[in-house]
Amino acid sequence: MKKRWILIFWAIFSVVSSCAYLTGRVRSPTLDFKQVEIKDVTFRDVQFAFHFDVRNPNAIPLTANQVQYHLRLNKRLFTEGTFDKKITLPPQKSTVLVFPIRVQYKDLMHSLQDILQDQSIQYDLEGSVRMGSLSVPFHQDGQVQFEKEN
Repeated sequence: MKKRWILIFWAIFSVVSSCAYLTGRVRSPTLDFKQVEIKDVTFRDVQFAFHFDVRNPNAIPLTANQVQYHLRLNKRLFTEGTFDKKITLPPQKSTVLVFPIRVQYKDLMHSLQDILQDQSIQYDLEGSVRMGSLSVPFHQDGQVQFEKEN
């Protein structure tokens, strides 16, 4: 009986220490905004497809079961949500990921006014990628310039 408890304790200790080791060793993926396109328009909302080049800087593949995100445009919350599709990022490589984001018109109006006025918009995307019980945060911000057509 005593051996069984020692084995159980050893198994729990191994799992906990492995998770602690990985938490300190797994680096966050980097994101580079590529483009945004309109995928669907209804009377209530618009669905966009945001394309990001995601680079995994780690020597191991990262497989995510869930991505939670918050997207701010000009410091205002534009949308937030959860993406529940399994994603695998190969080690030390870049992959283009497309995130579908549905936005209601009322939330879109402030951003459209900013775009029309400034011909640019600041974005701030942050969130976390869940890999089993491990959660890796990410953050990307920048500015998108819009060209005026003649």
